Amino acid sequence: MAYSTQELVDFLEAELRRNWAAVAGDLGQDQISRVGLEFAGQGVGLQAYERFRRLIHQYQENHGVSGLVWREIQMRGEYLRFPLVHPELVAVTGDLDVLQSAKPAVIGFWAQVTAGRVLATPLVQGRRRRVDRFCLQFQVITQDECLRLIEIAEWAIPIKVLELGEQLNLVLGWGRPAGAPPWESGANLVVAVPEGEEPLEGYLLR
Repeated sequence: MAYSTQELVDFLEAELRRNWAAVAGDLGQDQISRVGLEFAGQGVGLQAYERFRRLIHQYQENHGVSGLVWREIQMRGEYLRFPLVHPELVAVTGDLDVLQSAKPAVIGFWAQVTAGRVLATPLVQGRRRRVDRFCLQFQVITQDECLRLIEIAEWAIPIKVLELGEQLNLVLGWGRPAGAPPWESGANLVVAVPEGEEPLEGYLLR
């Protein structure tokens, strides 16, 4: 029986803690992580963690273990439960279908909570944009321009920048969310903020 998505996430978190402890020189015998035999023996250190993570990704591919996790978001009296690819995992066959089927609910939530807000996008976007953090220069866009970005997207993910804040980011992607060359996948970002406020720095998907 294959490991579940959550078990793989737990393995990765335990291995990351173990490797950080090794780098800091605090690793003791009782801190050796207990993982499946398929993933053992990768040594310690950050490079070892990357090797470990690649093994996990290969295991996902071989056994069809989804990289999706489910998250919840509440804002302005609205609630949404939505899927996204865990930042330490990769999408496998079937994950894109789940993301695509969730897009209408995500866009419906976005429309409800961003009504009357100012919409903006980073000045640099698209398939060649492979960084974790977006730039701090934005351009205001119209509702029609936002709708065009939504139409070309295959999947959508909302990200609340601050738990108590009023800014909501919408990642609009196409292709495989992770593990694909940039010419086969990519994403645009739309930011919604109250009028008179500047977009805050935040994080995109890893």
